[in-house]
Amino acid sequence: MGAGPLSLVLRKLSLQDLCRSQLVCKALRDAAQDDSVWQSKALELYPAETVRLGEHYSTYQELVRDDNAEQASLLLPLDLAAQGLATWQRGTQAQQAPEALSSQSSTGGGGGAAAARSCSCRYKFNRLQPEFGAGGYYECLALALEWDRAAHTFRLYIEARGEVDLRQPGESSLGFAVHRQPPPDRRALERRLAQLRESELQLSQEVAHAARCDANEALRRAQHELARNATQQQAAEVELGRQYELSFADLLAVVRPTGQELVVDTQGHKLGCLMFDSLHRIEVLLDELPDSYASKQQAQQCGLDLAFCYANPIPVMPQGALVDYEPCVLASVLPGATLRDAFRRRGCHAVPGALLQQLADEGPEARRARWRHVPPQVLARQPPWLV
Repeated sequence: MGAGPLSLVLRKLSLQDLCRSQLVCKALRDAAQDDSVWQSKALELYPAETVRLGEHYSTYQELVRDDNAEQASLLLPLDLAAQGLATWQRGTQAQQAPEALSSQSSTGGGGGAAAARSCSCRYKFNRLQPEFGAGGYYECLALALEWDRAAHTFRLYIEARGEVDLRQPGESSLGFAVHRQPPPDRRALERRLAQLRESELQLSQEVAHAARCDANEALRRAQHELARNATQQQAAEVELGRQYELSFADLLAVVRPTGQELVVDTQGHKLGCLMFDSLHRIEVLLDELPDSYASKQQAQQCGLDLAFCYANPIPVMPQGALVDYEPCVLASVLPGATLRDAFRRRGCHAVPGALLQQLADEGPEARRARWRHVPPQVLARQPPWLV
């Protein structure tokens, strides 16, 4: 069928409106059968390399209605410092395929907050300077989580840096737990503390100036602001010192990696991805648990957190006290929603596995940019910590 005027109009509609237009009248329904309409929509939604017919799809409409699940993966950016990667520039509000439209529940979209915070696992005993050749600074950034739906595989892209004894990422783990108070956003808190300390210096100068000028009202105001600043600094330092731990009673499942692919594997630096199987089956696991199971009841009421811990099992008894990296939350799934909803709300479509090659090809400046948050005492060390 050739592209008529109605077909040209339909190409400009959103995917949701395009699906709804077929219910309006026969003319629009017939116009929507023009596969060039769906081809143009597919090129809007998915990377061009994944928009093809043949082995999996015979029409572009079939491809779009399946959300191109056989040829495009879902990518969830996790670390704000790493979002300059070109793969993520297709937009973080990916339009939803028709089968996803009906899954939106009354929870306000059904997605999980996953990209609003930095995601990193820090060594619990970090020192800015090694002492007597022992200790040092270690951290792992969780860059992105990719769902390769055709292969039923999840890839967690990570970059870990530390001293020469940095452990291998294959010892890491993921876990599903009842959603609780989120972990402290350490980078935001560190920025906040830096701002407060700058403000403290300015306020101290104002107090000294008001005292010299015998300006009583200005002096009282500056002293009040200085005391308020001290209280805010104390609160930020307390929150910064709070370590995030997972409760054994809240834990539903622990998943260990089935493999890893590293594009950098040197002493003190690991860059690549960990592979995990069937994370999306957590909903099935929840259904199979008995209703009397306390964690199931809490998960249904509060939602789920998908947590990651570098170079350790997820902290559970009896190993909890031995875990030396703080876990981080990769995604939160609201009650009644699914992990797929979190991907669709915050993620985008990508070429499966392409991010790994992109990480391999990026230059040293791009990698350095991801670590600007590291304390300056560490970055200034000799020999260099960041190489």
